[in-house]
Amino acid sequence: MDESLRRILQLLQDLNSRVKTPIISESEFTEEYENLDEFSELPRQIEVLVGKLKCVNSDDIDTIVENLIHLHLKLSDCIWHLDQIHELVKRVAGNIRDVAN
Repeated sequence: MDESLRRILQLLQDLNSRVKTPIISESEFTEEYENLDEFSELPRQIEVLVGKLKCVNSDDIDTIVENLIHLHLKLSDCIWHLDQIHELVKRVAGNIRDVAN
């Protein structure tokens, strides 16, 4: 998934460079590439949490809930990263006609 998002971001950057008025600033692209570096860490972090949940004693409800909350937060981070790229795609799609060469 990480590589697909990078390719999408590169495609958007290429399209952005071909229009007379850029839709997305270079600083936004830089920020999104940095975000993708964070995104690439999430699968490992999720696997650690899943491993903890597999090993926890079923009677230790507090630990189960705590790990489920952490898992929820990591999954929310994944959604946020996907949404960031999705928003850029929508911006380009919605504005490219207005700024095309």
